[in-house]
Amino acid sequence: MAKMTKSKRALRVFLCHSSSDKTKIRDLYRQLLSDGFDPWIDEEKLIPGQHWEQEIPKAVRNSDVVIVCLSQRSITKSGYVQKEIKYALDVADEQPEGVIFLIPLKLEECNIPDRLQHLQGVDLYDEKGYERLTVSLKERTKSLGLNRHNPLRIRKAIPRNARPIQISIILDSGCLLTPEPDSKFQDVGYYQCAKLTDDIRISADGKMYRFDELRALGRSCIIEVKHMNATGTIKSGSLTASGHEHILHMRDLYGESIKAERSKFDCILRFHSGHFSPSGIKACYFRRHRQQASGMYSRTMEDKPKLLAGIAHSMEVHYKLKRGESLELARNGTTFWSSLTIGAKERIVIEIVADASTTEKYYRYALKHKRDDYWLPPPGACPPWCEEGFLAARN
Repeated sequence: MAKMTKSKRALRVFLCHSSSDKTKIRDLYRQLLSDGFDPWIDEEKLIPGQHWEQEIPKAVRNSDVVIVCLSQRSITKSGYVQKEIKYALDVADEQPEGVIFLIPLKLEECNIPDRLQHLQGVDLYDEKGYERLTVSLKERTKSLGLNRHNPLRIRKAIPRNARPIQISIILDSGCLLTPEPDSKFQDVGYYQCAKLTDDIRISADGKMYRFDELRALGRSCIIEVKHMNATGTIKSGSLTASGHEHILHMRDLYGESIKAERSKFDCILRFHSGHFSPSGIKACYFRRHRQQASGMYSRTMEDKPKLLAGIAHSMEVHYKLKRGESLELARNGTTFWSSLTIGAKERIVIEIVADASTTEKYYRYALKHKRDDYWLPPPGACPPWCEEGFLAARN
């Protein structure tokens, strides 16, 4: 019997998905590509001018495997993704019995649609979910006599010996809130800047990037900063901190502990992991502002300014991304930015901006109880401050 000759091409894998899951699909696409497969998603494969409603069915028919990516939103959302599933089922019916062609892949906890119930699915969010998926893909590769490690594709993948990507998030200001007992995340109260200032600035390997979705933090929202594992799950429980002695506390100004009112902030930044460290350590003058008969607050010349030496004028949160990992920003549960969108090789810097318009908000309006006098830094100088117990609990 003649030995089967292996083809030089890689296994073609069509990723059927909803647009609402695009960030997770990009992660999966990159991981499959780096492992020597040839995944297909529209934003990577379609070129300008192509008729996507004609090209997608062609891509499904030309694929060796179709992975149907399922989530709570995709299984309840009507639209083209449902047409893709129907077309994939039609093509699956043409396959020989016993062939692995259609794989239901759950991106999160959800039900598998009735028409796919006859197929064994896999949970990507499970610790070994991706590994189980690749077992099926390798089996299909072997049955077709294909070469899993396609040299033309693997050069574009993330090298296995690639250096970790360093990410620093710089908080220009903010209130570091006291964590709840047994909390696995850290919250930071934040205000939006003036309209002409972008709230989030990003650079990668020295190049600046601008995204419309990063211009404003938003109001009445929670923005989660998530370090994602290669399996698509959140890497949590690794919050650490240093430099507690350089962080400003309200007791340094008032001689007593003062808390912030969470509901007064425009948004809450929620960190599931990362190492917090102070930066920009230098002296800062604070001047007392007293309430006048008009109800306004103004600086009083008779009060001497208060000089605080060695306090941080910003806070940095550091991450190290290993192969296949990413950092995501999600507003009220919806991801609006991922580190995978810019393809950094060594370093990413994300600055959460504070400007002169936010100074009085952090140091007067945010305080829980109204006072007749407030200590304010100079306009434009807005050092982050923390409630009791933030960094002490993390050291």
